[in-house]
Amino acid sequence: MRWLMASSVVTAIVLAAAAATPAEAAPPPGYTVVSSSSMSASIDSQSHGVVACPAATVPLGGGVNARSTSYHADIAETYPVGTEGWTAYVNNNSGAAFSFTVWAVCGTQPAGYTQVESPRAIIVPSDGGVGLVTAACPLGTKVLSGGGSTDIASTSLAIESSYPSKELVGTHTQFSWNVVFENTSAADALATAWAICGSPAGYRLIQRTAVSLASHTAQTTVHPTCPSPKVPLGGGVQATMDVGITLNRTFPSGTAWRSVENNNSADLGATMTPYVICAGA
Repeated sequence: MRWLMASSVVTAIVLAAAAATPAEAAPPPGYTVVSSSSMSASIDSQSHGVVACPAATVPLGGGVNARSTSYHADIAETYPVGTEGWTAYVNNNSGAAFSFTVWAVCGTQPAGYTQVESPRAIIVPSDGGVGLVTAACPLGTKVLSGGGSTDIASTSLAIESSYPSKELVGTHTQFSWNVVFENTSAADALATAWAICGSPAGYRLIQRTAVSLASHTAQTTVHPTCPSPKVPLGGGVQATMDVGITLNRTFPSGTAWRSVENNNSADLGATMTPYVICAGA
């Protein structure tokens, strides 16, 4: 995991919760979506950005928008910076510079709010290895968003999938965040997953039907939407685990969560399942 001071990037508030009476539909308290300034991802490099949440709010979710249509542009890391905001690293193997922005969904700290780091790092083997790492929320809380980080800086190490899950553990539902990393570098990597957990009002985890990834050397976009009047806290995709399938972007977009997957694999049957996590009443 690697850090950068939040003060080095200009923060722009792009969506804020409007005041509402108790009888009106309302997003979670303090709900605000912020993005960093537009930054440049240089050719053949890994670039870093960070965005801070407004005062008196905490990150509920976040992501990154890498504005490239190349399947050689992908996300290396995306995860919360404590209770301050969100950070991300993007890889540029596309042959042309592109711009990117880091996004954070912020709000007043909900009941049960906590950030969970996976209890141990998972080794992602070199030379085409794929590794799944999971961070589980405390029982009684729900997963709001999440992400993943690694211990090395390489444009040959990227996120393939980043998504929520839930399963029955005894009489309780266990919510988790899962990240799949792909490593085509020459060195093994240690990967960590992060889960943001809590119990906001009107919580809903939505899983949409899996879609086929576009043919070899192409991108596929999904944008599952929250039902009105709910708003997105987090989201992502679970893609087929195969070398050459990587995540190009994942970020909030109005009432939806937009994700773009690269397919540079030979798997003609590859799919991805979209998710969006919503709250508000």
